[in-house]
Amino acid sequence: MTGYLVGPADELLPGDRRIVDAGGRSIAVFNVDGVLRALRNYCPHMGAPLCEGETRGVMAPGPPQEFRYEERPTVVICPWHHWEFDIRDGSSSADPAVRARSYPVEIRADANVYVLV
Repeated sequence: MTGYLVGPADELLPGDRRIVDAGGRSIAVFNVDGVLRALRNYCPHMGAPLCEGETRGVMAPGPPQEFRYEERPTVVICPWHHWEFDIRDGSSSADPAVRARSYPVEIRADANVYVLV
């Protein structure tokens, strides 16, 4: 795997994202609660620039008639058709068989973030 520079780790704060070119692939690195995750900036539904979409939280499970919204952004919404993908693993809430490609991310000794492709 080749590591592509994303930038300094201290500049990618919780809730932030950065889109980079990684060997001809557009990939976004997200900071979800201090954990770095990477998704291909390509919606597997119709090819939209997925990672340019809005991020938001999700409804948390609970007892009947109790609604609790988790505000931390764990979902990215496709800007074309509003399909939702979990930033943590690329899974789709619309169709479990459809996934956005995810990539490993690491912080190296130079304190920079790299996406591995």
